[in-house]
Amino acid sequence: MLLASLHPVFVTLLLCYLITNNMSLIDLLSKGIFWDTDPATLDPEKNIYYIIPRVVDYGTMEDVQQIEDYYGPERMLRVLIEAPSLHKKTISFYAWKYGLPVTDFRAYKKQQEWKTWP
Repeated sequence: MLLASLHPVFVTLLLCYLITNNMSLIDLLSKGIFWDTDPATLDPEKNIYYIIPRVVDYGTMEDVQQIEDYYGPERMLRVLIEAPSLHKKTISFYAWKYGLPVTDFRAYKKQQEWKTWP
């Protein structure tokens, strides 16, 4: 389900339902994204710097849209720029989407520093 395609009132009601039933954003995302972590231990606010990069690298388009709806594009972009590790395709896509040079992304700079064997 894409939250962006729903009426804003319905999105608000859905988020209220999730909160009152002790569910979170993590419950809406594909289960395989957090294969190495217990999703029940993830807090969408405390673990934002873990959740956003993981979802944009390994999630579906629906997952990405859901976290963008939840966090908002400005907050999401700030996290992506500061993320220490992102796939090259992720960096390229978000640099294109927001009209930024890839060099603005910390993950890109770190990839450039990696040395290869001679």
